[in-house]
Amino acid sequence: MAEHALADRDEKTLLLAITVAEETGDLTARANCYEAAGRYYYFVADNDRARQFYDEALTIYNNTGDENGQGKAYSGMAEILFRRGRNSEALAHHDKALTLFVKTGNIAGQSLVYLKQGRIMYFMDEYGRALELFDKAIPLLEKAKDISGLGEAYLNKGILFFYQGRIDETAALLD
Repeated sequence: MAEHALADRDEKTLLLAITVAEETGDLTARANCYEAAGRYYYFVADNDRARQFYDEALTIYNNTGDENGQGKAYSGMAEILFRRGRNSEALAHHDKALTLFVKTGNIAGQSLVYLKQGRIMYFMDEYGRALELFDKAIPLLEKAKDISGLGEAYLNKGILFFYQGRIDETAALLD
């Protein structure tokens, strides 16, 4: 229910899903609802509320040993930190997420962390490092069949090549 509410940007249904999960006592469902709420509030730019839900989800994920859930919560928190200009902290949170995603074999999670870290490095004017991270993300995004992520990775590479005057490499990405 929480995932459908998130996809529909339906706050009322999302809060209902949280209530149901809390009433049933199912910790996994509750943590997943909190993590979904964190994403929802991040998307609507309510960063403080998003952080509260990510914190609650992380606490439960830690208590239940759900390392994949922990990775998702850390990655969500990293995006909030990035949005607030706290890039070093955002990278550290993404590193925690990456470690967990590698441990659990979550290819999609790994690919998105590399993509997001590349974006942060781009904004920190660390273009070489950003390109390295995009290049790490691309094969994982292909493996995860994440078309949107692939588009973002190639777009970001193209922008970096263009701003560095590497026009031939920019053009090659269009082939």
